[in-house]
Amino acid sequence: MLASYIGEDKLFLALQRFMNKHKFGHVTTEDLWQTLSEISGKNIAEMMNCWIKNGGHPLLKVNKKFDEHSQKLTLEVSQDVMRNNSNIQIHFVPQDENSLVSYNLILAVKSQHSEARTEIVNKNHFELNFDAKSARDWIKVNWGHNGVLR
Repeated sequence: MLASYIGEDKLFLALQRFMNKHKFGHVTTEDLWQTLSEISGKNIAEMMNCWIKNGGHPLLKVNKKFDEHSQKLTLEVSQDVMRNNSNIQIHFVPQDENSLVSYNLILAVKSQHSEARTEIVNKNHFELNFDAKSARDWIKVNWGHNGVLR
């Protein structure tokens, strides 16, 4: 997921720099985020802390709507959290608008009539719009299978 966000070349360069800089030393997660941010020019701590400091993983619910007049297909996406509280049971934890837990998602999407694009989402509810010819047009969420979600 991180490689798709900053690119493999920058990820490997940052990891190499991080390992050389901190060789035989003690580090924190923030040290890694700082190095990744320096190389990529992006705020990696903001992107990744929700993944490191919160339990569970995102569960996306997707509803599709087609507007025949505008020829637009809209995906309405809501983000909830799944948590494994024991070795067997998985608990679904619904989120609300005031929830503190929402994952920063790097969501690659592609539709039948458009090129693949990447959306960075950090909201519990959001919409993605696409040009479409009919309600039957397909859309692939998690194009490339880089997202960690269900």
